[in-house]
Amino acid sequence: MMRAVVVTERHRLREKYPDLGAAARTLALRGVPREVRIPGWTGPTFFTSELADGRLRTLEQFAGGAAEGAGVVAGWVLGSMRDPMSWGDEPAAAVFVLERGSGRVLLVDLEQGQRPVFVSSSAGLFLDAIDVFLQWWGDEESVAQRLKRIRTDLARIDPPSMASPSNHWPQWLDDLNEL
Repeated sequence: MMRAVVVTERHRLREKYPDLGAAARTLALRGVPREVRIPGWTGPTFFTSELADGRLRTLEQFAGGAAEGAGVVAGWVLGSMRDPMSWGDEPAAAVFVLERGSGRVLLVDLEQGQRPVFVSSSAGLFLDAIDVFLQWWGDEESVAQRLKRIRTDLARIDPPSMASPSNHWPQWLDDLNEL
């Protein structure tokens, strides 16, 4: 199995957002990868940065009317899941939102209007989860073994993210099991 493709350039937060707290420092220092794709996966990108200009946009600024069907989520868009085969500037299928107040990362579906899904307990833990995935995905083990390692590590670093099968990471890992 091939390693996940990550564009190593990191987009970093450049503006000050006093109400972001620790997330602002994390996003300024660590940044987010420009894009992470999975070879052989026909679905959307694993992650595509929406911080290219170093600024955060609110969900409403990013998605406009599409955000209305996403439920009541107030926060900033960190990145998206996009169709890697699109030709133009097609809208994102879903966005990773840093929730105002709680600091949690949620996945907001912009196509189906489903309820937001819990992803990670903080921006830092979200970036840690991406790093865990990248560490194990390209290993020489079988897909099942790699997914088991990823599940174990995610449960260790952010237990709430793996606490329910309806959370994003357990769902995503189940989808990848089909590769």
